[in-house]
Amino acid sequence: MNAPEAVTAFVGIENENEFYSHHYLAEVFRSDIKTQLAAWEDREDAHPGDESARAPYTRLRQLTRDWFALRDRIARERS
Repeated sequence: MNAPEAVTAFVGIENENEFYSHHYLAEVFRSDIKTQLAAWEDREDAHPGDESARAPYTRLRQLTRDWFALRDRIARERS
């Protein structure tokens, strides 16, 4: 993957005014974040069912499900 493609591969991260170099986002950041993601996964595996041990992206996924369900229920309300 070349540098410009790598920069756009990180959902939720925007490189405002090219603050970070393409090399940093393509190579260094990728290896830095890999360690953190592995730590989150290990913690989840070590404590199954423990809400406080869930990874942030897992918590966010659950929040989006709850939010869309609530939004749908509110849209169907008539009063």
